[in-house]
Parts: sequence; C-alpha cells; structure tokens
Amino acid sequence: MQLGAHPVEELVGRTTECSSRAEYQAMRLEWLARAVGFDASYFGAATPVQALTPVTTGVRAAAVARCEAHADRYWQDRLTLTTAAATAGGVIADHDVLTYQTQQRMPFYREVVAGHGIRATAVGLLRVRGQVLGCVFLGRASLGVRFGCELALLRRALPALSLGEILHQSETNEAPVAPPHQPALTAREQQVLALLSLGWTNARIAAHLGSSPRTVKNQVSAILTKTKAANRTQLVALRGRPAP
Repeated sequence: MQLGAHPVEELVGRTTECSSRAEYQAMRLEWLARAVGFDASYFGAATPVQALTPVTTGVRAAAVARCEAHADRYWQDRLTLTTAAATAGGVIADHDVLTYQTQQRMPFYREVVAGHGIRATAVGLLRVRGQVLGCVFLGRASLGVRFGCELALLRRALPALSLGEILHQSETNEAPVAPPHQPALTAREQQVLALLSLGWTNARIAAHLGSSPRTVKNQVSAILTKTKAANRTQLVALRGRPAP
C-alpha cells in the first residue's frame, strides 16, 4: 500500500479513529513501514527516569530487557542519540552524527544494534509542548544502509505520533482530561481535543472531521466547560500532561 497525497493527515485521522492501544500500535507500525521503512523498531523511554514499557518489533526480548535494566552500560549511548535528535528538530539518523569508529566504541552498538544486524538507525523524540513523552528507534538491516529524505516525513509525523501516545495511553482509551466527577467527553469531543493538541484551527479540524467551524467552536466550548479549563491554551496543556 502506497502513501496518499497527505500522509501525515492520514496518520492523524487513523490515530483518532483507533479504538484501543493495540489497534493504534498496529496501525502505527503499518504507517511507519510505508512512510520510512525499517526492520526493527523500539517505542519506549527516552531517559532512564521514564517508567515506560517498551514496544518493539524485530528485536529479541532479552536484548530489550538488558538495555532497560543496565542503565550504566547502555543509557549513555542512547542519550547521545536522543540528545542529538533534540537539537535537530526531533529526528536524526545515527550515520549523520556518529562515525563508524565511534559506534564501535559504544556498548549499545556493539552488543545490541550490531547483534541484530542493524546497519542504520533513525531516532525520533515524542514531545508535547516541550515535554518528552518517549522516543522511537527504527533500525534497518536489509532495507538499505542509510536513511534519507524519508526522515523529513518522519519529522513532520512526530506531533501525530506524540498525539497517539497521549490518546492511547491505556487499553481503556480513556482520556485523562478531567477528574471522574466531571462530565465525560464524547468520542467526537475527544477527537476535537486531540486535534487541538496539534495546534489545528477550528476550520482545519472541521474540514478534517467533515463538520463546520461553528460546530467545532461549540464542541470546544463544551470541552472547556467539562474540563473547567480557562482557555484553549490551558486545555491543550492539560491534554499534553501524561496520566499519573
């Protein structure tokens, strides 16, 4: 299946339509396979202090467990990559920032990356309003040595991937926007809120959802009332705050 004319908007739309975390994760992998191409993937913590359960494909479970457990041996190497991504608009390819000789001195590369036959790695940071939610590593073995122009598409997709992490935090797919005693958001209101988190205008949200700007304006007002947020900026800040 080929990418459409507007691949990132496709990703946003499919993200808001997924009804469970498992469905979202499967869709995310399928989209990334078409948009970027990879043989192995890792979605998980960007720093040692983040308590996230990693989601991987094409990687041995024992190797993932070793990376997560031995912070003193592997985390510095991983932080080198995520720090480089943070200063390059959120995405880097390892071959653009590390020489082969440098990689050979890094335990993460010698023992994990090379151990899976990976010859090139792309790293992206998942962030909302400056807050790092996690990261994605995409590794290539058989699909080619280097990442190229597809990194630009991955960079544009990062806000949508970050939205997916927030929108599908749990299997119950409940948005942690309001305390339990406040009225729950409808499914459409959750979609509107998710798109607001990307900085979309009412007109753009309306076009995407097939409604009108007036309808979206009314839905935003309803969301503000239910969440007791003072304005759209505060609303987006609440939405970008990970669940406790």
